[in-house]
Amino acid sequence: MVKVKLLNALIIILIILNIPLLSRENTDIVLNPKPNMLEKESIELKLQKTVFGDLDTNRVYLFSPFCLTCDSDGNIFIFDNLQSKVIRLNKNLKYINSFGRAGTGPSEFKKGTRGSNVYLSVNIDNKIYANDLNAKTIKIFTIDGHLFNSFRYDINSDLIPQHTFSAVGEDGKIYFLTRNNNNLNIKSQNGRVFFTINGIKSDFSFLFSKPSQKYLSYYKIYRRTYCFINNRRIYIYLRDSSVLISNPLNKGSDLTRIPLRPKHALEAYRIKIARIHNQSKMDGHLTLFQNLFIDMDTKKDFYLQFGFYDSQANQNILYKFSLDGSLLKTFHIVEDRNSFTIFYAKKSNNFYAIQNEKIKIYKEVFHEN
Repeated sequence: MVKVKLLNALIIILIILNIPLLSRENTDIVLNPKPNMLEKESIELKLQKTVFGDLDTNRVYLFSPFCLTCDSDGNIFIFDNLQSKVIRLNKNLKYINSFGRAGTGPSEFKKGTRGSNVYLSVNIDNKIYANDLNAKTIKIFTIDGHLFNSFRYDINSDLIPQHTFSAVGEDGKIYFLTRNNNNLNIKSQNGRVFFTINGIKSDFSFLFSKPSQKYLSYYKIYRRTYCFINNRRIYIYLRDSSVLISNPLNKGSDLTRIPLRPKHALEAYRIKIARIHNQSKMDGHLTLFQNLFIDMDTKKDFYLQFGFYDSQANQNILYKFSLDGSLLKTFHIVEDRNSFTIFYAKKSNNFYAIQNEKIKIYKEVFHEN
């Protein structure tokens, strides 16, 4: 009898000790997320041109394109990881100029074990914002390559979007995101808090399953967040939960929260996550969508790329959303499973992407009917 009581007491103690852990896990995972939109009929993008190697008679080469962006005039800015420089092409893909090199100087980019990790964006003022992750520095250049300004940031507290640094207002003011428990602080570059977005605890959740601690320690929250500014509103896309939130840049609160979860994408993602989980490979970096970029023609729509290759359809899929979260179009390219094309920009009906260290230009093909 005594043994039974001791056993029951031990079970109760174990349950009590595990309640906080179970509660925390339940709040971190959306086990059965529901789709909230249906895909449109997908439009195939056709490859128009490939750019690599020799760009100019003056021995300008493109060795290892890391990322790219474009401005409102159609100029293309490419960061070459191997050369640690920005290469500028015009809308006809002709070489104009290049700037930067490896180093720790004001106009240089710091190299790490895998080269320079620099992400580019162009603001409405036609300044080039280069986010040098290795140096923890934002460097601002004119389109001619002259250094305009630079400043360092604290990578442990500031949510610097990894792919692009596009949280720049029309006036050139730069906005940082910092997470404070379940809230987001919108801060200036000198650390002053403009306003706080409260009550978005569930938006930091994962879909279907939670990755390992190794994943969480490496892919910190700043690597899983995209943000941009449009018409005096800041838009923040949280990749783990696939939720778009937005708020005015003033102190007033007009928060909107929109899950971006198309039916086909969500189901394909669920199957992929289950397969990875069964193979104990949750260290990998896998979210529903990646690579947010703005439509430079409309300036009010944005794209998200499906997070992985759809092996069943042999397709790489691109989704176009409006700022209110409506799904406008779905695009795709056909490619084999040994390649994965990453899209970065869209201007003048051209979609710019990188695949196997080559720049690929795709175009939507319109039919008469």
